[in-house]
Amino acid sequence: MPESLRKFETGEMPRVWRAAAVAALSLCVAWPAWGQRPVDPGAKEGAKQAPKSESKAEPAPDRPGVPAEFRLGAGDTIRVDVWKEPDVSAAQVAIRPDCRITLPLIKDVEVCGMTAAQVQATLTERLAKFISAPDVTVVVLGIQSRKIYFVGNARRPGPMPLLQPMTLAQALAEQGGPSEISSMKNVILQREENGKAAQYKFNYKNYLKGEKGIGDMVLLPGDIINVK
Repeated sequence: MPESLRKFETGEMPRVWRAAAVAALSLCVAWPAWGQRPVDPGAKEGAKQAPKSESKAEPAPDRPGVPAEFRLGAGDTIRVDVWKEPDVSAAQVAIRPDCRITLPLIKDVEVCGMTAAQVQATLTERLAKFISAPDVTVVVLGIQSRKIYFVGNARRPGPMPLLQPMTLAQALAEQGGPSEISSMKNVILQREENGKAAQYKFNYKNYLKGEKGIGDMVLLPGDIINVK
């Protein structure tokens, strides 16, 4: 055993030295604790992730390009979201040929000729009989009821949704106009009127020169635009 330690234990060390040794020993023991911050009893509990506040999800937007005034028809598809009521919601529901859709609780609802907002209001009113303050969102997913068709030398032949009132010239511009091989002078609008086929000629080239209104007609669902 070192001589200094033996003297300390036996009391042979001078009293002043003994006091200094005790102070130094206390300092060594207390030093690690000085670097530790006091622990707040509630800190551990607070470290737990706070429960997420329940908030309503933002409704998805309508199909791109569908104006708010678009009126639904047979063949169109919509989504019906009822907040906190998944059993009543419908991810996709098609409008039947009889212009109705079917949902739980309220059964058949006629929706043809309505906008998405009007369908939303109607469903909210009907569901209020079964659900307290229902929060309903209606989104247009697909449009089959209102289409026109481009054939012949159109730049982009095929169907095009007729989402809002549109003239023949506007529809041609929307589709990029006639193709390079078209004369642009002979555009035929074909439609059914009173159960009979009807045709109307439109000179798109003259229209572009400023002769507006000649042969330019408001289109109807089902019209066929044949670009010669």
